[in-house]
Amino acid sequence: MISFVDAVKMGFNRCLDFHTRSSRAEFWWWMLFSIIANVLIGAVSAGLASFLGLLLFVPYVALLVRRIHDIGHRGWWGLLVLVPGIGFIATLYFGLRPGESRANEFGSPVS
Repeated sequence: MISFVDAVKMGFNRCLDFHTRSSRAEFWWWMLFSIIANVLIGAVSAGLASFLGLLLFVPYVALLVRRIHDIGHRGWWGLLVLVPGIGFIATLYFGLRPGESRANEFGSPVS
């Protein structure tokens, strides 16, 4: 299983990877990091929190697309997170579903 630190590193290192797969653990560790970072930075400055949100947006989208690939769907389904009222439910749906245990068109299973 991936650790918190490894998931954060992978989130930044693979921020432009929209073609492979990512595990549930990687996705949820990244979400936890994003929430903690936004709360801590937001306590200091709203402007810095906005900047951080922009900085973390591309890695989040890439990770979401890889997570969707892991469950066997096209990454375009990630656009659902932008729809008001559906975004949170879509994030939970994609984030909680187990990945496919076999190789799919996006690569081998992620442990």
